[in-house]
Amino acid sequence: MDMDRLGIIGASWKRCGTAGLEPLTIAKEQQPEQLPELRRSLGVDELVYLATCNRVEVLFAHGGTVPLTEIRRRLFVTLMGRSPDTGEAERLLRMWGGEGALEHLLLVASGLDSAQLGEREIRGQLRGEFELARDLGLTGPRLDWAVREALRVARKVSQQTALAEGRTSLAEIGLESFREALEHIGVAASSGLPVALLGVSPMTERCGARLRSDGWELLVVNRSAERGGKLAEFLGARFLGLSEFRQEPPRVAGVLCATGASVAVLQHDVLARLADQDPKPVLVDFGIPADIDHRAAETLRLPLYSMQHISQRAEGDRVQRLAESAEAREVVDAALDELRRKVAEETTSATMAALHRMYHSTVNDRLEHLFRKDLRHLGDAERDAIERFGRNLAQRFAHVPRRGLRALAAECGPEAVDVFLAASDRELAEGVRDASQEKLAGGRQAAPETVAKP
Repeated sequence: MDMDRLGIIGASWKRCGTAGLEPLTIAKEQQPEQLPELRRSLGVDELVYLATCNRVEVLFAHGGTVPLTEIRRRLFVTLMGRSPDTGEAERLLRMWGGEGALEHLLLVASGLDSAQLGEREIRGQLRGEFELARDLGLTGPRLDWAVREALRVARKVSQQTALAEGRTSLAEIGLESFREALEHIGVAASSGLPVALLGVSPMTERCGARLRSDGWELLVVNRSAERGGKLAEFLGARFLGLSEFRQEPPRVAGVLCATGASVAVLQHDVLARLADQDPKPVLVDFGIPADIDHRAAETLRLPLYSMQHISQRAEGDRVQRLAESAEAREVVDAALDELRRKVAEETTSATMAALHRMYHSTVNDRLEHLFRKDLRHLGDAERDAIERFGRNLAQRFAHVPRRGLRALAAECGPEAVDVFLAASDRELAEGVRDASQEKLAGGRQAAPETVAKP
């Protein structure tokens, strides 16, 4: 697998705030239509688009003919709908290439680059976005391999470290703020007021499960009755259609939103009806773009916790979790070293095989010459013995440089092998290069057309 063709370009809430992520975020319902066009506009071979509550990342594999800086400029133009001002794309969008892109992906999948270190949702979000991209025909062997490895390493981090223990989810942090606000206004589960979960998502599902265990009645609100009904059945909750809720919202203790819609689903008219309730319900908005009109909520004096608030609170906990993240980072670094070694072996395997063949071919040519001239008097038994000796000698001579070149490739990259061979013997280097390219070309032609699920 050629890591050099991997790339990631994206932004996080740390760089531009949650408001800055909104214009970069493609709504869930628009992704099947827009993601194929995004791949075409970027000019890349494979693409996975990852958008969460605190990041937007575009993972891609490219042919190497277009510089990463140009792909970044194209991404800015496509998502923002305009050309960037001088330095604007660089300030907004970070980029990683090659091994750096793989390392960043491992850190993201393991929750080590999240607002809340060790968050668990990111792994499922990455898997879901990859499956969507695969279903749309946007992925191939490079991203299939990279995402598989990222998910594998993330599971390993979760299993071998304490990073995932305790309050690791942004959903849990938002829920904590929600509970504190309800306690402040004196509303408890015993009041009989339900909590409305607006949207079907990992956020609402997790919050719903926690609230149910706390004794709260739940009301699932969704545009799709099929999906909303399934979540309501899972949580033991009532279901209400989104249009009905907006037209006449029932009395609730609070509303937790995570819909993935492209525009706010709760605007001034609905919020005004909620604000007429006594006490006013507490609102939590996990959406990016926002599911709630924040300006209207502020005008109506509705208590609202946005992703900006939740991310800032998570950052406050971050310092306390840094020690726990050190062990997780060691797991990631060890996995990256192992992947680097495997990739180097795979990349140089054709070169090693060609080198092995050339050693044997050289010995065979010399023996054939000797058998025709200086050793032509030998019988078949003597010739067989000398041929066996020659093959063993070629094998021994080839073994030492093959081991050394593998270590060189793992430590310094496959390019270092090419430099070594070119400096040692140009004719040998050209022969090895031609043979290895022929083998790699055959491997590409035999590559599978479909990608299995991770």
